[in-house]
Order: sequence, then C-alpha cells, then structure tokens
Amino acid sequence: MRIRASRTIEKDEVLTLSYNSNWGSYGTVKRREIILDTGGFLCKCTRCVDPTELGTFMSSLKCSIASCAGYLVPALQTNGEEWRWECSFGGSSCPIANFGAGINSAIKTKPIEQELNGILSTLNFLSLTTAGDFVMKFISAYSGTPLHPNHWILQHASQTLVHVFGSQIKKLTPAQLDNFVNQCRHLLKMTKILNPGISLQSGKFLLILLSLKLFLI
Repeated sequence: MRIRASRTIEKDEVLTLSYNSNWGSYGTVKRREIILDTGGFLCKCTRCVDPTELGTFMSSLKCSIASCAGYLVPALQTNGEEWRWECSFGGSSCPIANFGAGINSAIKTKPIEQELNGILSTLNFLSLTTAGDFVMKFISAYSGTPLHPNHWILQHASQTLVHVFGSQIKKLTPAQLDNFVNQCRHLLKMTKILNPGISLQSGKFLLILLSLKLFLI
C-alpha cells in the first residue's frame, strides 16, 4: 500500500486523515455529532477543539448584544463533551460570557437549516434564474446576521449555487456570472484552509474557474 501526502509535512508532525471528506463541510458542533453517532467517539482534532475552526468561524453566530460586532463561537468544556458558547470579542468587550445566551442563539440555526433544505428540494422544478435567485436571497438574508458569512449552512447554499449555475454557464446573466465566480472563489478559499494541499474539492473549484476563464476569452 502506498500513501501520498496531500501537503508538505513538517518534522515530528502527527499524520492525520479525515474520517469522511463530506463531514468537513459541516460546522464543528454538527460534525462532532455525526462522528459520535456513526463512529462512536468524540473527535478532538485540531479543528474540533478550535472554537474558530481554524479561523473560518463555520459554526459562529452573531452576538446577541446589538452593540457588539463579535460572533458566538462554540468552545469545548474541559470534559471535551459539552459546549460553552462565547463571544469572539470576549473579556470586557462583550458581556456575554455564559453559555445560556449562546445556546439560545444556537437553537435558532435549526429552522434556517430546514429552510435551506426546503429550497433545495424545489430547485429541480424551477428555472435557472428562479433557482439562482432563491439561493442568493437565502444567502443574503442570513449572511452576517444571525449567521457568520462563513457559516456551514451558507457554505452549503453556496455549493448549491455553484452546482446550479455550473451546468449552464452560457445561459447566465452578467450578474449571475459575477455571483457564480465570487461563490467559487470563496469556496476555494475555505477549502484551502480546512483541507489544505491537494484535494478533489479544491481541484473541482479550480477546474470550474479555469473553465470560466476559457469561456470568457
């Protein structure tokens, strides 16, 4: 058996392997639940124990204090099993330092996730323009408040938009084409952080962007 590294490995660095590449598209809270349900253990990898998820804030929610510009991040308790939601500003910058306020905000993501699933279930019955508009309106409605712009729910919406537009590039309006390119670049940037090095997902977005350049020439 031959194993090939997807990126440069530093001396004495511990080798790691993703349990399932599809799980990486979820935020830490949901991803650890999936791993626990399917694998029977609580993951404590570098990303899982980092409240900001390597600086991506994929699980983060807008702080419930109106005057605060921070985002709530899920920090693991010392037992490694429970979550304590804290404002990313922390300290005296924000009065939220207890998990109660964070948990109340976290619960609000479930209806948003269900709304996205509802939109996805209808896309096959809609025209290209209508489908794209639905997804873009969803992203615009929740990006920044209450979800961090990088939140995994919005990333799933962006991936859907790329999928919808990617198969019919020639039919896109200039505005749709701009949105398509921006979403591809953003998803590629996120992929390079969460799955650095050579990966199928990075290759997919690079291929799409290359195809767009050839199409626009």
